[in-house]
Amino acid sequence: MFLGRQNKFILAATLILLVVMTYAAAGIALAKQAEPRGGWQPGPDVYHPNRIIVRFSHAVTANAAVASIQQLGYSVQTIADFKPNPEFPHGVRIGIVDLPEGVSPDSAISRLRVAPGILYAERDYIRYKDQVYGDAPIIPNDPQFNKMWGLH
Repeated sequence: MFLGRQNKFILAATLILLVVMTYAAAGIALAKQAEPRGGWQPGPDVYHPNRIIVRFSHAVTANAAVASIQQLGYSVQTIADFKPNPEFPHGVRIGIVDLPEGVSPDSAISRLRVAPGILYAERDYIRYKDQVYGDAPIIPNDPQFNKMWGLH
């Protein structure tokens, strides 16, 4: 009688394990691949899709430059004024321009380059810390770094 119970227990445990493994395999088979989303994507030359950066001329007031941008249908989010220094004797005035839906940064840049009071317009690139010195990755200054077994 004892041997019969043990065989029933082993049979039940085997069946439960088989059912669990079947569900796990079915879950793995039905898993969806992640679809890329719009907006910001990692990689080289990544830029904000709905925003550009402009530099205002020092000869034109900020209000006049903003008015010329608004006439094109864009809105100025922020304006930053930098004080004069030896490299920029008149200072630097930079603005962040928000673009409406459906306007590409390239078309907005081509329109803003000819607008009065705008020295230049460029994409709002996203820079990561390891892009400061080109594409060189950040390596710790640990002299034993190359001996770390978990990184090989």
